Amino acid sequence: MSIRYDHKGKYFTEVKRKEPVRARIQTADAQIIGTIHVHPENRLLDEINHPDLFLPVTDAVIDRAENRIQTPFIAINKEQIIWMVPLEEED
Repeated sequence: MSIRYDHKGKYFTEVKRKEPVRARIQTADAQIIGTIHVHPENRLLDEINHPDLFLPVTDAVIDRAENRIQTPFIAINKEQIIWMVPLEEED
């Protein structure tokens, strides 16, 4: 990774690009449809197996028995995920 410095001492690193993947996520009490951002060289499973405790999901719709919530961002505790499937592979 390259690091650049400007004349004031501010430094800049390379931007890590990620690919958006729409997915359906099942927890014990909700089903979530949203976008997970995956490194280009990784699979969706690699993001789940990453040691971070939470999985960030954007543009999420959370369906629960009592209500439906739309939110631009949610962080899901990975220990609460029962299953997950990319939407393009769902059929």
